Amino acid sequence: QGWLIVNMKRIPTGELEAIKQLEELELKYPDNTGILFFKTFIQAEYNQTDEALKNTEKLITVEPEDGLNWLFRGQVLEAAGRNDEALASYQKSTELAPDNADSWQNLAGLYAKTGRFDEAIPCFSKAIELAPNQPVFIYNRGCCYCLKGDRINALADLLKAVTMNPQLKTHAQTDT
Repeated sequence: QGWLIVNMKRIPTGELEAIKQLEELELKYPDNTGILFFKTFIQAEYNQTDEALKNTEKLITVEPEDGLNWLFRGQVLEAAGRNDEALASYQKSTELAPDNADSWQNLAGLYAKTGRFDEAIPCFSKAIELAPNQPVFIYNRGCCYCLKGDRINALADLLKAVTMNPQLKTHAQTDT
């Protein structure tokens, strides 16, 4: 019931009330990493980066072999502009959870964001292999090809992505 209340309160009353409720639940159930994860998610979502990062470290201390915790840490670090640390976390996530498409997508995205297209493309391809029905993954690889100057592969990926999700056509028209 507590989880439902927190999730419902998050939207109408804001993140502070939700975090307060999660902290109360955390006191009641100190070994429940799900509570800590959800609290950290809300903190990250509302740019409470320092607190979110502290909590990702707690999650990793408790469950160091959980690739999702490393992925989450990478997302918080990337949002904070700490790309080198985020990259290391994403790499750790792909090592621990090699079948997690999101881990590969995030790693690829950060490589692309930092201009490392030759490293990004194989990671995008791995994400696509794991989740072939995700047109955004295909679109992002196409963008990477485009930025690299490979128009043939860029257009092939764009066509496939737009065929799967026509809304991407509108997005592509203004995507830098």
